[in-house]
Amino acid sequence: MKDYILNPPAYIEQQKLSWEEYVSQGLDAREAKDNSQWALGDLALGVKKDYGEDAIGKYATEISVVKSSLETYRKVAKTFQKSIRLDFSRLSFSHFQLCVYQDDPEMWLKLAHNNNWTCEQLALEIKKTKPIKENDWLRIYDLWNFLKPDVRLGIAHPGQIPGQIVANV
Repeated sequence: MKDYILNPPAYIEQQKLSWEEYVSQGLDAREAKDNSQWALGDLALGVKKDYGEDAIGKYATEISVVKSSLETYRKVAKTFQKSIRLDFSRLSFSHFQLCVYQDDPEMWLKLAHNNNWTCEQLALEIKKTKPIKENDWLRIYDLWNFLKPDVRLGIAHPGQIPGQIVANV
């Protein structure tokens, strides 16, 4: 990250980049973000082991990271050993985070990896497997997207209103 601060990408200097260069730099930035989340999770595991559960809050304050975020990073790092991370290195940290509380997290990672699912697609697929409880229809749309209609609501056409709005009115 220090390298990024000292040597910002070309787009900051107003140079025109090709589409491929933008994609390449975007993937590099996402990988750096993922790597920092994994590193923070692994470090938090060590802090808890060496200094106890109570030290996590102090550690979060010292490194200027929200405690709940650090706890999440720790949980994900604890659940997925480095060998699993390498097997699914094409997936983002967010994919792993979505899978961490599932009954069979590796199965979901394999599905996401094999089908090239985005985090949004993975979240929708996981949600489809959850049973609908009484009165759940009141909360059926809890993933809001104002940029495009909900993919579960049919064929897109001009003037189509995002389904979450209609369903919750």
